[in-house]
Amino acid sequence: MREVRAWIVLTRHALNLIRTGQLRFRLETFGVYYPSLPYRSPFWKVAPRGAILLLSRTRRYAHWLLEMQELRQGLARWNVKR
Repeated sequence: MREVRAWIVLTRHALNLIRTGQLRFRLETFGVYYPSLPYRSPFWKVAPRGAILLLSRTRRYAHWLLEMQELRQGLARWNVKR
């Protein structure tokens, strides 16, 4: 169940990045378009090494986003008062 929630949070996060126009900046910051200058490379021309690294870290990033959301909402396991 936690895995599904993590992917839902990641999907919402990605849609928010697209909506706010931050996706390209985030991809460039991560190195997907390296070694070109910012906003100079066409969006389809990605660096294979950067793209593979990003994809390999996607699951961890989804879980980190879920953890941040839980902290923001006060639902973290170690922060819940029972």
